[in-house]
Amino acid sequence: MSADQPLPIPKTKEERITQTDQRTDNNSQLTDIFVYYSKEALEIIKLACNEAKKRKLSVVTPVSILDSLMTKDEISTNIGDNLLTKLQTEIEVQISKEEKNFTGLVNLSPETKKILIGAYFISKQDSALQVLNKHLFLALSVYPDLEPLFSDIDLNGISQNNFSISQSMGKYTTDLTEFSKDQTKVYLDRKNELDSMVRILIRENKHHIILLGEDGVGKSTLGIALAQFLSAQKFSSLENTRVVSLDAGSLFALSLETNGESISKITEEVGTFGKIIFFFDNVDLLRTTLQMSQMVEFLRNLEKRGSVCFVVPTTPVFYKEFLATNPYFTSSFDSIKVEEVSTTSTENILVTESDRIEKLYKVTIDKDVFKDTVSLAKRYLPGSLPLKAISLLEETCASVLLTDKKEVTLNDVRNIVAQKTGIPIGSLTESEIEKLKDLEGILGQYVIGQKEAVIKVSEAIRRARVGLKDTKKPTGSFLFLGPTGVGKTELAKTLAKTIFNDEKSFLRFDMSEYAESHTAQRLIGSPPGYVGYEEGGQLTNAVIERPYSLILFDEIEKAHPRVFDLFLQVLDDGRLTDSQGRVVDFRNTLLIFTSNIASQEIFDHSSEKRETAQSKIDFLENIIMPVVRQYFRPEFINRFDDIIMFNPLSKSELLDIAKLKIKQMNLKLVENQINFEISDEKLQKIVDDSYNPAFGARSLERAIKEKIENVIAKQIIYDEVKKGETVKW
Repeated sequence: MSADQPLPIPKTKEERITQTDQRTDNNSQLTDIFVYYSKEALEIIKLACNEAKKRKLSVVTPVSILDSLMTKDEISTNIGDNLLTKLQTEIEVQISKEEKNFTGLVNLSPETKKILIGAYFISKQDSALQVLNKHLFLALSVYPDLEPLFSDIDLNGISQNNFSISQSMGKYTTDLTEFSKDQTKVYLDRKNELDSMVRILIRENKHHIILLGEDGVGKSTLGIALAQFLSAQKFSSLENTRVVSLDAGSLFALSLETNGESISKITEEVGTFGKIIFFFDNVDLLRTTLQMSQMVEFLRNLEKRGSVCFVVPTTPVFYKEFLATNPYFTSSFDSIKVEEVSTTSTENILVTESDRIEKLYKVTIDKDVFKDTVSLAKRYLPGSLPLKAISLLEETCASVLLTDKKEVTLNDVRNIVAQKTGIPIGSLTESEIEKLKDLEGILGQYVIGQKEAVIKVSEAIRRARVGLKDTKKPTGSFLFLGPTGVGKTELAKTLAKTIFNDEKSFLRFDMSEYAESHTAQRLIGSPPGYVGYEEGGQLTNAVIERPYSLILFDEIEKAHPRVFDLFLQVLDDGRLTDSQGRVVDFRNTLLIFTSNIASQEIFDHSSEKRETAQSKIDFLENIIMPVVRQYFRPEFINRFDDIIMFNPLSKSELLDIAKLKIKQMNLKLVENQINFEISDEKLQKIVDDSYNPAFGARSLERAIKEKIENVIAKQIIYDEVKKGETVKW
């Protein structure tokens, strides 16, 4: 059985020995386990260390821990005055026998470490979220030197103290009313939601609640908030009501043969504790009709046995698919929408959580970090506040822990965001400044013959990177016009690799696949009730996974008109709502639409007839745009940052492309330690033979594959060329 699997709290000596001996052979666990100690339990250890120091002892023994525990009413009152006096006397006798060899440092003895680790596992069996003083006491009860002291003590009475609901109902429940007492007040930022919850809970009918909110908005935290809120406000109709968390995802994910006993135990015990509000966790993990029917039957049985209310947190998607179709949930539950918390509230939450996070990762968080962590998480990371901000801060602390640093700064947070997104955050680095200065040169190495297009795209990227773009819109949006094979897709690929430093950030959609009315829906997902609804949209899912990306919509003129309605929202507001109600952020994407329309007009009006900049503008406005307007509505055309025309490629430009292809081929041959060289004359011959203005560089690429790459491949396979050789043509 694993150490993490909760069991019934150990009642016999043998069970406690198992927890403090057989499961605690690795003392290196102690540092990690201290994270789960309650504030009170940590104070006991600190008190024992201080007392040892006063007594000139260099080692804290289990007896010292027990001595400190005796100062706590929750332990002493359960022992009785006579036994307490006897116990304290025996403790003093044993401490007086310890060797006084204080050297300036106080350490925990090996036996004490074993006891402290054992207390952790006993707390797990108690389904407690923290190690409490009673768990320390039970772990001490099996220490051989202390065993005689415990012979007359009712240990069962100690084990019943606190968390009685969790213990009685089993491992799937946690008494949040008890647990929330030691937690920082979390209800203050959710008063509106809590007021709504109380109004529903005190009703006679339909007094159960469904909390609707996206993942990460803090639905689960509302369980603790509700427990604190009820304790603080003292509502008469809800007085002495306990809030109990129930892990429905685990309870009903198993077969009845496995969890039937636990279900029966909870049902039987519910009537013995007065009024209970059950807060169901992980309901979204239940995906079968059988699981849902078991849960509904369980809820109905609880209502028959006790005074209960149910709070079920879930997402709008799960609710529509699994709960809204069940009459029990529609007739007995009222819904409350849980929105994403504000940035100010999230900042307060981070400040509150900082003590826990600092102790967990053994770092100090700079006070200036919190506000910017929230803004960075909101701006750049998928998901909802506050969870994504908390996760970002924790991941940053974990990263800092791996270094020699002890303080978490804003730069550390920015570095994590940059690593997660592939986009540099914050101030421009020196290398990035150099890249932006020479962006035209970098792109021009791979995109031949389209200088004007390269310049316009580079200018848009620089504006965005220094913060001059509209923050509500995508990083850039362009319509690329021109014949096939002139570099439209190549520029998009090169730009993605240069800006995002990751080939996976290049997303391509062939718009000919969305030519029918029903296929347009695939971009955002099928409507509720249709096949594929749960899968989400092809476009929206891709952006959720890669929020920093270049998206190429190839041959946009072939898409159905319904597709353009979707793009209007993306181009104007930088967002798109999918079929599941999720708002997908496109503000950090670069959108490029390509089209072959007006290709004939571009061919007919060759580049030499457009010698000046003004003549090119006139040509675009008077010849090309009338053709474009025949295909696209004005509101669609007007939303682009720029419409860029790609010129047909000349033979000299195709020769440059051919040389580039040879360089790229040689990079692939490095593994075989072979180099290929070809004279300009022979390469020009390949260009001339394959030249077809209608296909641009496409026909050249095919020719290079057939006449060069295929030949080299055969020579390597038949061992006609050796490693280290240079093949010259």
